[in-house]
Amino acid sequence: MFRSKNKYCINISLLGNSNYPILLSQINDPPLWLFYIGDLSILEQKILTVVGTRKPSSYGQLVT
Repeated sequence: MFRSKNKYCINISLLGNSNYPILLSQINDPPLWLFYIGDLSILEQKILTVVGTRKPSSYGQLVT
């Protein structure tokens, strides 16, 4: 991991580093580097990700 010295505290993790997310490294063609803000260790917990529009319909909000 490389620590950035900018005001946004953006960090980078390279594929193969100890802090690179394990599940992400197991997909087809994982990214070679990952830019992030925050603590990557949270990815060791069970998580849910939802990908969709920035302006969901009322039905989309309800079922999500």
